[in-house]
Parts: sequence; C-alpha cells; structure tokens
Amino acid sequence: FKRVGEIWYICFDGLKYQCRDSKALPDIRYLLDHVGQPVSIFHLPGNEGRGDRGTRAVDSTSLDNAKRIKSQIFQLEKRIGELGGSDDPADIMDRKEKVAERDALNKQYNENFDKYGNSRQLAGDASKAAETTKRRIGRFTKTLRNHVPGLADHLDAFLTIGSVCQYAPDRPIPWNLA
Repeated sequence: FKRVGEIWYICFDGLKYQCRDSKALPDIRYLLDHVGQPVSIFHLPGNEGRGDRGTRAVDSTSLDNAKRIKSQIFQLEKRIGELGGSDDPADIMDRKEKVAERDALNKQYNENFDKYGNSRQLAGDASKAAETTKRRIGRFTKTLRNHVPGLADHLDAFLTIGSVCQYAPDRPIPWNLA
C-alpha cells in the first residue's frame, strides 16, 4: 500500500491495483501505519486545516473548564447542604444565593459541554469531519471492490471512522507502506 508520485500501488491477497491519488488513500495509509492505535479524526491527512490536528477532539482547555465548573458546582452543593437546616436569616439568604449561583453554573455547563466535559462545538466539528472522512473512504472502497474485493471487505470490517478512528484487524497484516 504505497504511493509513487500521484499513483498508489495496492496489493492484497495476490491482487494488484493501481489508482490515482485521492484524499481517502493517505487517510487509510495513516491508519494502517498506526494499527491498533486510536487516532483523532483531525490527525488524518485528509482533515488538515480542520480543527487543531487532534487537540480539538478532546480539547484540554474545554476539559479543564468543564472540570472547574463541576468542582464549583460540587462546592456550592456542599455549602447548600451545610446551610439547609439553619433558621438563621443570614444562612437562609446565603443558601438562596448559593442555589442561584449553582443553577447558573449548571445552565452554563449544560449549554457548553456534553456529559463527558467535551465542548459541544468541538464535538460538532469532529462529527462533521468524521462524516466527510467516512464518505470519501466509502467511495474509495466501493471502487476498490471491483478490483480487490478482499481488501475492500477487510477495510470495511476493520477500519472504524468517527471522532476517534482506528484500524484494528483480527490478525496482523504485514503492510509495505514505504
């Protein structure tokens, strides 16, 4: 599975196929070269310029913000619980303020993060990139099926394309990727 100039040379189960370069082929080659490893959709060559080359699939800044907000919510809930049984007017007022602050933080969290702490916008970007990548690899495997059907079946079975992609075959394949 290698490229020479604008031509790719593909051999699988004794069948050979040559084709012109397309965006799908470097993506497939990258995954074949990283067998068994989860790869961010933004690390694939066909997605250059989309996202931050992997940092967007799990954005550490947004994850840190999500953790910070969740920690603040936890602290507020703890304080609300401590104030809950008091009849002191100052404690009642403090409790109302803490409840309002907690509710505002919950609203902010739910608007900006999914349940895993990932930014909702970033997850959308990854989803769009994954859909595009699935389509281009699907078009390639459809064409490939006419020439090397075993490889098309193999790729369909063992390539996973999503916000995180992976090539995980059931047995080792000695690819020549030079």
